[in-house]
Amino acid sequence: MTRKMGKAASTVKWNSALKRLVMTVLFLSVVFALMACGNTNEGKQAEEGMKAAVRDSKLNVPPTIGMIADVVKEEGGEHVDDIGLMGPSVDPHL
Repeated sequence: MTRKMGKAASTVKWNSALKRLVMTVLFLSVVFALMACGNTNEGKQAEEGMKAAVRDSKLNVPPTIGMIADVVKEEGGEHVDDIGLMGPSVDPHL
């Protein structure tokens, strides 16, 4: 024997889901608002430090095969430190 759900029970279930959705949206709104209130000077200082570190160091690029390694060397020049995963005479299909 199956029992049909009454109108009041389905309304309670709908209200519970709607309440959960509203609370989730409200929580996420508060989190994003607090994230936007951060100190921007610290972010700028960190960004400048990262730019200086990138300027002073080489980018490590691990090309998979010799042809790609050649392109990396030509395009990157002195700014790229390529580490070939395969030697120049290795067949990539084996």
